[in-house]
Amino acid sequence: MNPSSFHHGPAAEWQDPWHETAQQHSTFARPAREGAARQPDAGRTHLVGLTTRVDINAEQTTKSELLEWLDAQRAHVAEQVRALPAEARRRSHVPSGWTPRGLLRHLTLDVERVWFRAVMAGEPVELPQGYDGWTAPETQSDEELLEQYADECRLATAAVSDLPLDTRPAWWFEGGGNPPYSSLREVLLHVIVETATHAGHLDVCRELVDGGQRLVLDEPAT
Repeated sequence: MNPSSFHHGPAAEWQDPWHETAQQHSTFARPAREGAARQPDAGRTHLVGLTTRVDINAEQTTKSELLEWLDAQRAHVAEQVRALPAEARRRSHVPSGWTPRGLLRHLTLDVERVWFRAVMAGEPVELPQGYDGWTAPETQSDEELLEQYADECRLATAAVSDLPLDTRPAWWFEGGGNPPYSSLREVLLHVIVETATHAGHLDVCRELVDGGQRLVLDEPAT
């Protein structure tokens, strides 16, 4: 199997958060020789300032990368929904009965809106009840569903843009016990996994409908 045949994550260049640290270490003064004048206060201040700066940069880099990976999965979902014929978006292709339109609405309301705007940001947003999140209204066009998903993704990203990764959930369902995830970092990882899982479901729908394959693997060598 040729690894190059896989689609990888965002094409953004990897930014090593420790690269700056390595460069800065080369400028540190060597220990003073015996009898030489020492300036411990200046050295200690410089080290503390550098450590704080690296921590902030590492946090920002990690969060940016997680959001980039999530954006890649969001784009994957929209791409496959658009690639399906209109009639195929409205019917189920699996025994469990969900449709591509319903899955798109689920990601919009049950995933993006719930986890980011409601759970993490504590916004008083309207949430679906029961299976409603999986049911796309017949009167809502495919393009409207896609636009709603794109809008909700933008609102979701904005809702957590200023939150540190260790931020705890601001809200959870009444009577639901404790939230299953304890920080924004865990919520981001969960939403990435769930969105990628559903993107794979749409890949299967697409292949069943017209044979289209987003990820094509090399034929095994004989």
